[in-house]
Amino acid sequence: MMELTDLDELRGEVPQRKEGLDVRLWRGLQDGFLEAMSNVPREIVNHSTDGFEWGYLGSGPADLALNILYCFLDYPRAWTLHQAFKEDFLAGMPAEGGEIKKDLINNWIVEKMREIRLTG
Repeated sequence: MMELTDLDELRGEVPQRKEGLDVRLWRGLQDGFLEAMSNVPREIVNHSTDGFEWGYLGSGPADLALNILYCFLDYPRAWTLHQAFKEDFLAGMPAEGGEIKKDLINNWIVEKMREIRLTG
């Protein structure tokens, strides 16, 4: 896997809009129901009006993936990568949730951007 310093090398091709974050996913009570919760801001609603979710390939995980990547990248790049991120990180996430470290996400972005550059 690429080192974080590789992201600096690709900085011109992988611009970050923010510093990113360690992603935390959990279940919590909201209005008497057990709901999916996260520290990821919900800035973009594209696939799911019901909110974030994980543990399968669907609209809730797609929106979560898009918003996670939007914490790291501009919108066009986040959009390009979000379905792959959903498959690689969110589809297999346990129902109770978990954590995805910022460094792991940064490394994944670098790897995917290199793949796109090589195949594009």
